[in-house]
Formats: sequence, structure tokens, C-alpha cells
Amino acid sequence: MLRILNADLRELLKNKLFYLYAAGAFVYPLVLLGVYKIVIHFLNDGSAVYVDDILTAYPTLSIFLVTVMIIALLVPGFKDGTLRNKMMAGVTRSEIVISMMLTATVATVILAGCGFLSTFGIGCLLTKGFSELTLGSALLYYLLTVLSEIAIGVFVVALITVFGGSNLALVVPLVVAFICKVITAIVEDKLFPEQGECVLKGARLTVYTLYSKYSAYAHLMGPTRWGAFEISMGALFLTTVSFIVAIAVFNKRDLA
Repeated sequence: MLRILNADLRELLKNKLFYLYAAGAFVYPLVLLGVYKIVIHFLNDGSAVYVDDILTAYPTLSIFLVTVMIIALLVPGFKDGTLRNKMMAGVTRSEIVISMMLTATVATVILAGCGFLSTFGIGCLLTKGFSELTLGSALLYYLLTVLSEIAIGVFVVALITVFGGSNLALVVPLVVAFICKVITAIVEDKLFPEQGECVLKGARLTVYTLYSKYSAYAHLMGPTRWGAFEISMGALFLTTVSFIVAIAVFNKRDLA
């Protein structure tokens, strides 16, 4: 197990695309700051940009950044015979899946770290500092964001194992991310309307609330409305289900 994980991590660190995604995660907060400043300039209403604005906006992109990165890193292995060669070398299918998920987790954490360091660097130099958040709450927000990103990364790995080297493996994870983003926007609007109170009742209210509380995708849509317990449980649930599905599907997949 350690042998294949070590090999996969070495391949990750040698992959030029990975560094491109890491650079994108680092640069995005600066681009976001520029957009905010342009909007504020034209509004001319005396508002300012804070670290909070950049920090809570970054995860809305990270959903797609993590998804695209993992697709680019893992799908080629299904098409070029890499996975088949690993099994011929004595690596079990379960070890391959676990290694893919751990490698995706490492890549996701590095991306999140790049975005976080960039956000705080920009925040210290080019914004008005913190508004509602403190350094402690910002660090907690970052850690909980990483948990949700890791869960989504593992989920993407599971989708890739389901669709293998087909073109669906390139498309389905992105479609799921987009659909979840739309669903989250609808759910949040119904549960927390800008004007008035929530009018949902019964089963619909329960379903909407459960999604908002425990969906990893919902937690990457800006400032979270829930605590560490709900976010952690949502990430754990998605990770666990993804792991079980990936192992079950990959152990039966024909890689010939």
C-alpha cells in the first residue's frame, strides 16, 4: 500500500498540470480582489473590501477547481493502461482506489493551502482586514472548507471509478458540481430569504434543511450558516459513501 501511494504522490508532484491548478488557486483571490475593487469604484458608495469577502468567495470556485484537477490527474490512468500495469505488478484493486483517494486528498489540501495563503497575504496587504471574522474564526472556516473540499474530491474519484476511461468520466463530475451549485442556490434562497421569513413547511422544510446542513457542496457556497458538527458530518458521510461505492465498483470493473 505504501509503495503505490508513494509512487502516486511522486507522479502528482511531477505533474505539470497540478502546478498549473495550484497557481490558479493562488492567483484567483487576487483576481477576485481586482473585480471587487472595480465594482466598488463604479458604485462609489464608500464600501470596502475585507478579508472576509475574499475568504468566503474562494470556495465557490474551488468546487470546480478541485473537480477539474482530479479529472485531469486520474482519468488518463484508465485510458493509458496505468491501472492495469499496477495490478500486473501485484497491487490490489482496493489499494489502487485507496491510493487514488489519498492522492486526491493531498492535491486538494495543497490547492486549498495555496488559496488560503494567497487570501491572507492579499488580505493583509490590500484590504481593510477582517470585518466580521477574526483570525481564529477564519482559520476554522478554512479547516471546515478543506474538509468539504476533500469530501468532494473523494466523491469525484468515486465517479471516475464508476465511469472509468469513458468520456462520461470527464463530464459527469462537472455536471454534478454545477447541478449541486444550482440546487444550493435554490435551497439557500428558500431557507434564508433576503426579505421575510422562510415559508417552507413539513417534509420540504426537512429535506431542504438536511441538504443545507450536511451537503459538502452546500458548504462551499460562501459564508456557512452551520457549525463544525454539521459540516464535519456532511463531509464524513460523503467520503464514506464514496469510498464504499468506489471499492465495490472498481473491484468488478474490467480494465482490459
